[in-house]
Amino acid sequence: MTTSRAGPQAFFDVDKTITRSDTFLLLLRCALQEAPWRALFFVPLCPVFIVTALFRLEKRHAKGAALWIMTVGRSEATTQAWFAATIAKHAADLWLDAAEKELRALLAAGASVVFVTASAPEWISPLLASRGFASHPLIGTRIKRFAGGFCLAGFNCYGAEKVRRIEEAFGTALVWAHGYSDSYADAPMLERCEKRVLVSPTPAHLSAYEKRLGKSGFTCVDWRARMSRRITHPEKD
Repeated sequence: MTTSRAGPQAFFDVDKTITRSDTFLLLLRCALQEAPWRALFFVPLCPVFIVTALFRLEKRHAKGAALWIMTVGRSEATTQAWFAATIAKHAADLWLDAAEKELRALLAAGASVVFVTASAPEWISPLLASRGFASHPLIGTRIKRFAGGFCLAGFNCYGAEKVRRIEEAFGTALVWAHGYSDSYADAPMLERCEKRVLVSPTPAHLSAYEKRLGKSGFTCVDWRARMSRRITHPEKD
């Protein structure tokens, strides 16, 4: 079932695009600090992480295993409450002020903002709510109950899957006006956008975008610097 979206669309990745750090890794670190015994589960699940790293496999299974480690033993209600409380505790440090300013400027200009993330809505929704963006569409990786905890339900909302999920939600008659991401994994999404913005990309990701889109095919900003600054402002081809 699709939902109609009028006007230009602005698609935002979340982790390290509007946040200073990765929310999934933050949750995992907090879970291990609060209950160190959870680290014991890494031992039997170690082959999953090793094989994923060695063969550069899609991270769905490794991410699902890590999610299960941090949630096993929690009920659905307790897990959601823990996600919300942990994110709320760190929201002020997570949010990039320059990202919030850009979001509000786009909304004021009449754009429709959609958040598209490889993280799950269960913990990204509280993050968005902390700055008043809870009413905007959020597409993320789905999770499900499994063996006393949670794991991923289906594919990670990552790479080309983001485009598929966007079109699943809104149909194909979209105005792909703006795309924002820190990662080359979002190239399929940004490639469709008229204005492409890279947020504090690593040198490797920047180089990959240059090869794919050309040096004038995007704008690059450094929102994660202490003082936000524009790195480059090339004209689009």
